[in-house]
Amino acid sequence: MRKSILFILMALAAGQSLKAQDKLTVYGAGRFMMHSGGVSGDVYDGLVIGADTLATDTVSARSEMAGYALFDLGFRFRPNANTEIKALTRVYSELDGFWGQGINFNFRELYARGIVKGKVKYRVGDLDLKLSKFTLYNSNGDLGAHDNNATHLFEDIIQYENFYRNNSWRQQGLQTSFKLKLPGNGNRLDVLAFLAKNRQADYFFTPDRLLAGGVLSYEKVSWGTLDYYRTDLFEIAETAPFSGQAQRISTQSLAATVKNPKLGSMIYHFETGFSNMHFIDYTPEPSVETGAFFQGGIREMSKGKKLHYFANYNYVESQFRAPGAQTRRNNFGATPTQFSFQGNQELVRQQTVFDLLTDPSAYFRTIDPVLGTFNPAYSNVQPYGDATPNRTGIQAGFRLNQDSTWIEQLDAHVWLMSEVNGEGTDKRRSFLRADLATRFNFASFFKTDRALLLEAYIKLEQSNRDPIDSELSAIAGIGEVDLSSLFMEITLSKEISEDLFLHAGAYVLRARGNEYTSVRNEFNQITDYGQMDIDLTDRTLLAGIKYSLNQNNHLMIQVRNSTIQNEQIVGKSYQINQALITYNLFF
Repeated sequence: MRKSILFILMALAAGQSLKAQDKLTVYGAGRFMMHSGGVSGDVYDGLVIGADTLATDTVSARSEMAGYALFDLGFRFRPNANTEIKALTRVYSELDGFWGQGINFNFRELYARGIVKGKVKYRVGDLDLKLSKFTLYNSNGDLGAHDNNATHLFEDIIQYENFYRNNSWRQQGLQTSFKLKLPGNGNRLDVLAFLAKNRQADYFFTPDRLLAGGVLSYEKVSWGTLDYYRTDLFEIAETAPFSGQAQRISTQSLAATVKNPKLGSMIYHFETGFSNMHFIDYTPEPSVETGAFFQGGIREMSKGKKLHYFANYNYVESQFRAPGAQTRRNNFGATPTQFSFQGNQELVRQQTVFDLLTDPSAYFRTIDPVLGTFNPAYSNVQPYGDATPNRTGIQAGFRLNQDSTWIEQLDAHVWLMSEVNGEGTDKRRSFLRADLATRFNFASFFKTDRALLLEAYIKLEQSNRDPIDSELSAIAGIGEVDLSSLFMEITLSKEISEDLFLHAGAYVLRARGNEYTSVRNEFNQITDYGQMDIDLTDRTLLAGIKYSLNQNNHLMIQVRNSTIQNEQIVGKSYQINQALITYNLFF
């Protein structure tokens, strides 16, 4: 901590002279959050079910008041025209950290970047990595992105805390890129390569894990691009002398985009590739798996049109592995920050919709080679994004922007998919997903200059598998699947003064049916199936007021009531009532 304080003081002192030379700029963020509330319901108060009695919870806290304040101070040094160094420090204090006892100092971001001879770019330190949706891509969470007035502030915080910048993954290492001019007017070849450390060795049993990759992109003017992507996630066996074992997952793809005006206003694209898994010194050695995928589609090209639409065909084999594209954001194994435990046995409270909307700790920050567990009540059609293995089918949709004086946005997407191979049986699941997002501004309709926004997002999913022979079902532990889920968020916002909004909203998740989840080992092989009988209703009602000093500076006060009815938990139902104060600043 002393080193962090010393760095800040030295940077501030040096900054005065550097500022005068236009070599230093300051950036960062500040935030204050406080929440107070309580819990109630059968989970806590006890319940009599027939001859059984659920004892009253005498261990878990019934009310909480907590919060924190933080300040991120960053320095952007430019010692010369071709070099930039960024360092971001954080001062963090829990709400009950009296007299400075709860204050923590740490480095949050550190990297240097520049250009060598005006041609070769480099970056060392923290990297934000993204390639294609099938090689290296940080897909959105199970509940999608939340741009509405009531929860957009929390979405900004989650994105910032977990470094989710334009669907990239934050890693640490080295990245370089350059461009080569080719014969022909404007034709060129872009090259990007990186090497990052994905996991640190303990130098006993856990080896170092590195992520390497890059892209070669050939662009031909008036025709489009041809891209070759590759990622390798590999372990160095020598860094764990008591194990000596290591694995490597390699993913490669070839993609093309054609956008010639002579062919009309459409953009044609495809991407196809394969993956390989290799193992070193495992006894017995796991089978080497190879999988492939293909995606082809079209989308509308003209930027001037209000209507944009697309259609894709996807085919992803069950053995296809791309850790950089298949790692999930949502971490359902994480302990919720608020009201973390339930019951006299202090069981971890299962995450709810409101946890996913507001809690940055409910998300993964790094890439994992093993397909993560997911809750099919939240997402079952493509839980790992476009690269979800064992899926084939079509997806199509459109986006309508500013069609009239009161329709600001209308999005609709549909997925019609099925499994490539049945899991434990030759019968395959079928999937349907439909998304609808809208934003209406009724200011002109009511002849007022103050915004009146109605924003809604609806996601419907249906999963089915035909009945299975009873004898096979008993042996394999699988059976018929029939699961439906509906997630809906609706918010109404009224601008009562310039940049001052009142808002109210409802967030509802309803899931019912049954499913069989796959249990996988460290080699991504399915070893068992877990049956889930789902009957879940998760409803949150909220209201509040938000004042925006500017587009990066917001103050919000909000109250909410969450009611959870879940047949999977002991006691089945409970409520959370809460008030929140949030101030967030980026500069």
